[in-house]
Amino acid sequence: MNYLTYRNIMKDLFFEYYPTPEDQINEIWETCLFSYDTNILLNFYRYTDQTRNKFIEVIDKLRDRSILTNHAAVEFHRNRLITIAGQTKAYDSLCEFLNDKFKQIENELNQHKKHTYIQSANIKNQFDKTFKRVNKDILKLKTEHPDLYKNDPTRDRITELFSGKVSSPYDETKLSEIYKKGKTRYEKKVPPGYEDFKNKKDQDESSLYGDLIIWNQIMDLSKEHSLPIVFVTDDLKDDWWYRFNGKTISPRPELLKEFKLTTNQQILIYNADTFLNIAGNYTKIDVNEEVAKEVEELKERDLSIVNSSRLNESYSGLFETIRKQNEMVKMFQENARIARSFDEFTTQGTLMNSLRERFENEKKFYNRLRNPFSDIMIDREAVSKALGLNSDESESSSDKKD
Repeated sequence: MNYLTYRNIMKDLFFEYYPTPEDQINEIWETCLFSYDTNILLNFYRYTDQTRNKFIEVIDKLRDRSILTNHAAVEFHRNRLITIAGQTKAYDSLCEFLNDKFKQIENELNQHKKHTYIQSANIKNQFDKTFKRVNKDILKLKTEHPDLYKNDPTRDRITELFSGKVSSPYDETKLSEIYKKGKTRYEKKVPPGYEDFKNKKDQDESSLYGDLIIWNQIMDLSKEHSLPIVFVTDDLKDDWWYRFNGKTISPRPELLKEFKLTTNQQILIYNADTFLNIAGNYTKIDVNEEVAKEVEELKERDLSIVNSSRLNESYSGLFETIRKQNEMVKMFQENARIARSFDEFTTQGTLMNSLRERFENEKKFYNRLRNPFSDIMIDREAVSKALGLNSDESESSSDKKD
């Protein structure tokens, strides 16, 4: 077996870590089913008319092989009004932002009222006129914004695109099975969907495990039709994409491997901007630079939000680690203080015992000084005999003296 054979076996065993060869990509595009994530459809409300119409034109060209998973369709209808409301709210948010900035400028100019050359009042007046004009233009745009609650041509177009092109829903038994597996997968951080836990843990299970439901429905479509899949998503979280040093390398290798082992087919996963460029060439539709740039810029804005959230989580984790370390240091310090106090108490106890013993000895010595003869026992009979007296005489002698 030569080196080349070993290399080929390595690529076969770990195909999920290798780029798909260009010839295989071309083959997949010729035979695959195209499926779209919920966010692709919702982002139609965030594009300009020109970009939205061009994107829909591309999907329409691929309509014969396009299919929407049932749960992606469910999520689209659930979140459509939320997305529309977000676009309407943007006018008020922008006006509020500009007003706050004007107040900051006004406060700064007030600091220089008495400056010899800075004409604060004149500058303030110019800013005031500019901000008022811009606010007026924004409010005018708000009044001209289409009322999509009453009439939604974007929804109508999507409905037409995927008429008869939505997969069958899962029954409750199948959903319960996915929820059960999803709990284990999320705990082990098996993609996709586990990144949604922190934001959707209090929502219903169909929302919490939405990505996993869509993923299973995509695999079922591939098995049912025995075809590869091109899946388009603008989900930018790390449970879909493999990143290294801030650079997106590929879809998560675990997803590519699971799909291949489950369906015996391949899957290509694209963000909207990449898909639109490739699909434009494939369908011979002119996706101009302006359209491509808008789709890419929207993705970059969303990615910056994801990165900011990830950074905040990292800081929160760091601060939590520091807090726990500080608590441990305080605990060790308290334990050390207690240990020192115990040692001092033990030392003091030993000292007290020593002092007590010394006191008792000195007490005995003092008592002896007060009565030096207290320990002497006088034998009267022995004294009488020594003096030649009997005991009666000795006693009478003592009485006389008394």
